[in-house]
Order: sequence, then C-alpha cells, then structure tokens
Amino acid sequence: MAAEKKKLEKWKGKLNKNNFLILVLLGVLLLVAAWPVEKDKTVKSSQWDSESATIKETEKTEEETVADSALQSFAADYESRMEERLRILLSGMEGVGQVQVMITFEDTGEWIVEKDDQEKIGGSTEVDSAGGSRNTSDVTKQQETVFVNGETPFVRQRILPRAEGAVICAEGGGNPQTARKVKSAVQALFGIEPQKIVVEERKKNEKS
Repeated sequence: MAAEKKKLEKWKGKLNKNNFLILVLLGVLLLVAAWPVEKDKTVKSSQWDSESATIKETEKTEEETVADSALQSFAADYESRMEERLRILLSGMEGVGQVQVMITFEDTGEWIVEKDDQEKIGGSTEVDSAGGSRNTSDVTKQQETVFVNGETPFVRQRILPRAEGAVICAEGGGNPQTARKVKSAVQALFGIEPQKIVVEERKKNEKS
C-alpha cells in the first residue's frame, strides 16, 4: 500500500511539471503568433496616415499655386495701370511736358480669400476585456478655399501693392520748382518718402 501511494505521488509530480512546461510553451507560441499581426496593423495604419497627409498637402499646394498666380497677374496689371495714370497726370501739370514714369513696389500685395469651414464628426465604440463599452467621438475641422466657377479663388479682401520708390523723367524736370511739384504729387498719391522720388529732365529728342 505504501509503495502504491509513493508511485501515485511521483506520478502527480511528473504531471504537474508536464503541465507547467506545456503552459509555458503555449504562452510562447501565442506571443510569437500575435506579434506579426500587431506589427502589420501598425504599418498599415502608418502608411494610410502618410498617404492622407500627402493628399492634403497636395491639395493645399494646388490652391496656393492658383491663388499666387492670380495675385501675381493682378499685381503686374496694377503696377502698369498706376504708372500710366501717373504719367497722364504729370504730363498735364503746368511746366511739365512729355513724361516717362517707373514705380517700384515693395510687394505684390495680399489677397484674403474666402474660406469654407467644414466640420466632420465621427464616432466609435470601444469594448474592454470585461465586456464594458465606451463611446468616443472625434471632431475634425477643415478649411477649404472657395473658388468662383471652380477656377479662381473668391477674394474677400484685397491689400494693394505698396509703392516704394519712383523715377520720373519729364520735360521741365530740370526746373527746381517743377521738380518739387512733381515730387509733391507723387508723394501725395503713393506715400513714398521724398528721398525715394527722383525727378530728372527728359531728353528733348525722346518720344513718348
């Protein structure tokens, strides 16, 4: 009887050791099997986020390119019109004959375009290991440029280019009194500092 009891205890000891080893092996296998799945999921999410960011950046760049191109064109036209209007004005002054005008500008001005505010609300439900659930919501706000006919940005406000300097070649510009009148007119119209306005006598044989 004692011999049978001793054998039974020895068998139980082996069984406990075997069970322990089996549990350890199963745990290792589960970890190895789960790790690649989690890694692939992370990589996929990272690639998706990167692609989304690239798309948004491309769209933003296209909008800015269209707006900048339109602004550059407007600025060039504005500068030409201002020079022509100043030329006509100065040539009509007493003591001033034919005139050539060149104005330099600090910048191209600025356009403040209309933006369409969009708000997207999304939600999800998370379930924990205990069986409980939790609702979460995400709010995403975006601004998109409003285009007219799908091509030109809708401009809400225009800040005009700022004149920085002017050179006037005019018949009669060699007369100090006439030069002072011309400088005063340019300064009053464009707010240019007096030292940045140059008035010179125009050659008699030059044609307008």
